[in-house]
Amino acid sequence: MQRQQAGAWAVRRTLAVPALSHAADAAAVQKALGELPGLLEIHADPQRRTVQVHYDITACDYRNVESALAAAGFPVQQAPWARLKGYWYQYLDTTGRETAAAPTPPCCNRLPKR
Repeated sequence: MQRQQAGAWAVRRTLAVPALSHAADAAAVQKALGELPGLLEIHADPQRRTVQVHYDITACDYRNVESALAAAGFPVQQAPWARLKGYWYQYLDTTGRETAAAPTPPCCNRLPKR
């Protein structure tokens, strides 16, 4: 599924989903994630049991994707490494959203000449 053009704040995340095993599961995952705002692209791979999402961090974040997957019956893998990656993805999404919302600083942090 592909929706719109990727912008400067678009990120791509790969999530391990152990319950994803059939093509019907992939369609259910795409339907569940397709309703999230800011989602640009979804690719569910039943053979590797992964879901690759491409989304705009100003409208969506990792926790939204994770909770939508869990609500659809396809929770993200909870192994220690997968949880650490999830925390890191959420941190990157949060700081990226804050950076996107920050005002632009003056050039070179110098006062303008009078």
